[in-house]
Amino acid sequence: MPVKQATPKSSAAWPDMPIHRNAKGDVECPIMHTSIASPDKTVGFQDYNDKRYYFCCDMCPETFRKNPALYAEPQTKPGSSH
Repeated sequence: MPVKQATPKSSAAWPDMPIHRNAKGDVECPIMHTSIASPDKTVGFQDYNDKRYYFCCDMCPETFRKNPALYAEPQTKPGSSH
């Protein structure tokens, strides 16, 4: 499934769709593994394989777009260097 382009900041409520979360259940940036408190604290999102991934900083959407399979639900956390 293709990756949708990151969008500007989201609305104040999480969407009614699957969202990438960490083991604690917090919404998490898949690149930096930073917990994200609310959609208005993100720099955007991308949808991949019917799941929404939110990002903590401007570099994360591009990193994800280059290789989403690496960051989408990884078995082990990849080293994050950007």
